[in-house]
Amino acid sequence: MEILGMWLLIAGSMAVAWWTIKHTNNENYETGYWTGRQDGWRASLEHQERVRKMKLDQVFDYDKN
Repeated sequence: MEILGMWLLIAGSMAVAWWTIKHTNNENYETGYWTGRQDGWRASLEHQERVRKMKLDQVFDYDKN
């Protein structure tokens, strides 16, 4: 009975460790994923705004053509 209890304790400890690692890694992955998506959208919107301003600043010179 003592050996069975020891193995149950070891197996239970390993299960808790596995669950903790799996849970922590999943949360970190999700957080990083959504942070990356947010940064990507922000950069895209900033780029679109710069292009829009650049186009507004450009004036077509009819005298050149």
